[in-house]
Amino acid sequence: MKGTRVMYEWLKNGSPLQDRSGYIFSPNNATFTIVSVTKGDIGNYSCLARNFVSEVESDVITPTIYYGPYGLRVISDKGLKVGEVFTIDIGESVRFDCSADSNPPNTCAWIQRSNNSTEIINYGPYFKFLSDKVRQKTVDYLCRAYNNITGRGEEMQFTVIITPIGRKSPRSFHP
Repeated sequence: MKGTRVMYEWLKNGSPLQDRSGYIFSPNNATFTIVSVTKGDIGNYSCLARNFVSEVESDVITPTIYYGPYGLRVISDKGLKVGEVFTIDIGESVRFDCSADSNPPNTCAWIQRSNNSTEIINYGPYFKFLSDKVRQKTVDYLCRAYNNITGRGEEMQFTVIITPIGRKSPRSFHP
């Protein structure tokens, strides 16, 4: 770059970086720091250095942003979103899937609650519920998603009721 009195402007995805409370810029704007990183900070960053004679843009950097889990959801293989109560016909089996928005991908633990105790019944994004393998007619479950890097977790609890409902597909209730 030729000339003096260099001015710096930071770009995100090719557009000027908008000032926000989580950004700290050095007095001459030559450096900036993201204080509290969020998922919204994902992007391609570069610096534009200019003076009255010329300008040059730096190489693009893409920082790895870790976040989540956010938006935990449990769905069934029957295509129904799981609400607080999920009714299943006697003898039926249902696969429950647990997912959340997370980087790196979250780990999941499936927990069964009964008689004031909890028991981890499966690790992974899903578990298969077999109604003929359960003794009680009402079972409480919890899907716990955890991000090992951010140290954050999220949980969703639901109850499965086994009853003769006289049809092949389960019903989901959202009180």
